[in-house]
Order: sequence, then structure tokens, then C-alpha cells
Amino acid sequence: MNKKSKTREPKFYILTDLEGVAGVSSWSQTREPSNVNKMIAMDLLAGEVNAAIRGILDADSRAIVHVLDGHGYLGVNSNQLHPKASLFLGRPPTPLAGLDASFRAMLFVGQHAMAGVLDAPLCHTYSSREVKSFHLNGEEIGEFGCRTLLAASVGVPVIFLSGDDKAAAEAKAFLPDIHTVTTKAGGGVEWALHLSPAKSRDRIRTGVRRAVQDLNHRPGSRNLLPSKKPPYVLIVTLLPGAASKPWLKRGGRLKGRNRIIFQSNSLLDLPI
Repeated sequence: MNKKSKTREPKFYILTDLEGVAGVSSWSQTREPSNVNKMIAMDLLAGEVNAAIRGILDADSRAIVHVLDGHGYLGVNSNQLHPKASLFLGRPPTPLAGLDASFRAMLFVGQHAMAGVLDAPLCHTYSSREVKSFHLNGEEIGEFGCRTLLAASVGVPVIFLSGDDKAAAEAKAFLPDIHTVTTKAGGGVEWALHLSPAKSRDRIRTGVRRAVQDLNHRPGSRNLLPSKKPPYVLIVTLLPGAASKPWLKRGGRLKGRNRIIFQSNSLLDLPI
């Protein structure tokens, strides 16, 4: 453990999504706020987030945990959140969404794979209705890669991901040293073999505990801080019928019918 973490309570940042949670299998569970199945899904996510929090506290009882509800339609039932955690909600002023160098590490809970991955449950890249793909400096990238690069830009390693098997494989390809827990095995966009919620939470708690313990024993692991050097070129390819105007308002330029190009020397200027 580094000197800073010895003198202060270590802070951990959990980024949540809803599609990778055990028991969540359809788009309707992730989109309509009034749908009873959406409310059940939010409860399931809260259970997995709490399991991750318990895993952090198992490894270090002094830990402070901040959670970002990363699902655009609200994903986690805040009424059920672990009492030792704090929750980021609302529209963040920057893509970092409260993440800074004071955090010991970042973890993903409920993650899905990038758009277009074969048999990946509820896969998409930020918008299932608008985006066909993201390519950053020539490499196809999903939400996990984008958020991991943002974390690395402020020196925060990503140490854990839970989600479907395709999301776990994506994370391992991007970060070989990351700890993962598979909550379900995908067989299609709305089809998977799910763990029971109890088994999923048990594995998440154990996996997170090991990830934090491992981090404490090797704080300098090179594979936990990936990097891409500027200048950055992000190509967003839209699905047929998706409107380009909102992307142009964010600083992109249209190339052809469905490609939006963003160029910057800062990741914070990109829609990631």
C-alpha cells in the first residue's frame, strides 16, 4: 500500500450499469422507468453493488466508497444502497463524473459488452438506439475501454468488473490484470444463462475482496493503467436513422451519412 493510503482512508469508485446484472435479460428492464420489471432490475443491481461494497470493506474496513449510477435511465435503487456508500446522481459537469486522483481504484458492476459483439446480452456502446460503433485512434472500443482510459488519465487503476461473459472477455483483452466475475453467459441479445442473484452477489463480494487485496500487494502493476497518446481521433458510426445533429453539437463533424469525427488532445473533450 502506498504512503498516501496508509495515512488516509482509501477511496474507491464504483461505476454501475444495469445490463450486465444477473437477472436482467431484456431491454424493457433497462428503459421504462414505470415498468415493474425495471424496478426489479434496479433492486438486483443494488444487491450486486452492495456485494462489491462489502468486498471492499472486507479487504479494508476503513474504505470510503463512492458509487456512480452510470445507467442513463437510472439503474440502482438508491433506497437499498449500503449505508457506508455515497451515490453520485444527476448530470456530471465533466466526463470524469467525480473521479479524480484521490481514489485508490475504480470498479465496474453490471457491465455489458460493446455494440455488435456476437451473442452479447444487451450489448451497446452508450446508446443501443443510435450507435453502431466507437473507434478511438483506429481501435474499436466500448464503454469499458472509454471509462478505463478516463480513469487512467487521472492515475486511477481499474481493478474489477462484473457482468456477462462477453463483457468480462472485453475487459480482460483491454486490461490483462483485471479481476472479473461473470454473472451470466450470453447466447443472444436478450438471451443468457444467469447465475442466481445470491450466487452472483457471493462471487462479486469474493472477487472484489481479492481485487483490492491484490492491488494492495502490487500497487504499481503496469497493466492497470492503459494509455493512448494524443492526438485523439474518435469515430462514432451511427445506426441507420439515428440523428447526427446532437453529435455535431458536441463538437463532431459529419463524414458521409453516418460517421461523426471528433478530434482533440484531451480525452475530456470527447463524448466518452
